[in-house]
Amino acid sequence: MTVPSPLHDLIAAEAKRTPVTAPAADRPGADSGAAPLLECEWLPWGPEGKGGTGIEGGPPLLLATLGAMELEYAALRRGIGRLDAVARGTICVTGADRLDFLDRLLTQKLAGISVGTVVEAFLIERTGKLLADLVVVHGKTRTLLDVDVHQAPIVCFTLEAMCFGEDVQIEDCTSRHHRIEVHGPAAVEVSGAMGFALDATGSCTEHGQAVAWRLDRVGAPGVAWCVPTDAAAPTWAAIEQVAVAAGKTCRTIGWYAFNMARVEAGEPVANIDFGTGNLPAETGLLHRRVSFEKGCYPGQEVVARMHNLGHPKQVLRRLVLPDTQLPVAGAQVFAGDDPDLAQPRGAVTSSAPAPLLSQRGVALAMLRWAVAEPGGTVQVMAEGEPIEAAVEEIGAP
Repeated sequence: MTVPSPLHDLIAAEAKRTPVTAPAADRPGADSGAAPLLECEWLPWGPEGKGGTGIEGGPPLLLATLGAMELEYAALRRGIGRLDAVARGTICVTGADRLDFLDRLLTQKLAGISVGTVVEAFLIERTGKLLADLVVVHGKTRTLLDVDVHQAPIVCFTLEAMCFGEDVQIEDCTSRHHRIEVHGPAAVEVSGAMGFALDATGSCTEHGQAVAWRLDRVGAPGVAWCVPTDAAAPTWAAIEQVAVAAGKTCRTIGWYAFNMARVEAGEPVANIDFGTGNLPAETGLLHRRVSFEKGCYPGQEVVARMHNLGHPKQVLRRLVLPDTQLPVAGAQVFAGDDPDLAQPRGAVTSSAPAPLLSQRGVALAMLRWAVAEPGGTVQVMAEGEPIEAAVEEIGAP
């Protein structure tokens, strides 16, 4: 990721030349035969202001929408959605001891994994609290750590501080690499046609300095590319060219469409639904990020004790509402049997309408343990009134 994104101007230019749809009688521009053009909307990813970010030039601008969110979501569900993933940073770990070194520091079992494997893991403090949510991409000569761009510096600093003579080199490569993602039923076919065969989720492949891996996060196949910055624009163009040649719908998507799909699928995002200071058991992702069959790592005792002897005070859950009423992030959640709404028992962290559920509201919420039982119900404030919502576990295996 670089600031600004090497794709920023390309995306802005795409909006200026792309009509929303063909003109119709009830739309502006119909009388002149000209369909309205798209208008980009951008969001800063992370804190703004002096001292608010460690990224030179300020937080990266993430595309919110190219101007037609519904069409972006439709492309993601029917063909392929192309996302400029400016929110991601890249750390490169090399050296003969890199895998054993990372295995001793991360929550997931890495020792002995084969080349071409992708693993999700946490980096935590000795107190058991999260420092970062990571994707570990293990290649032939290097292992990449994919992490929120704002947490790349602290991850590098923490790893370097734990290196005591091992053959390991750690480098924050964020400024020299860029991340692109594609999501949708055609994602694997398109990546394969580009020379990156990724039939199974949790796999990766390399060509030169480009690395692609597959993780399905939105209820559909997803492929991420990490490429040198000067290769970002050609890769971006090639995705569309290959998709069109294969007869697949390809559309640039923004955060709004991606966010709708991932909330619909019950996929949490670090620094939105959970963050630094949370315990692994609170994220709802313990089964995906933590191995209980490996050696020691910093904070392991806290994680194991909670898993074996108790439970967290709060935990992230998915909420499904009965209709289209939608709670906003920060909306309070109450027990299902609290008629007076006297004591909040949690708060919504993300929400979105779910097109696959007839536009019913879906949310992620951090709930107190007493009301977090899957299969139960809670009351959540939506559009000024309490609405009953069903409680579901996050991505149960």
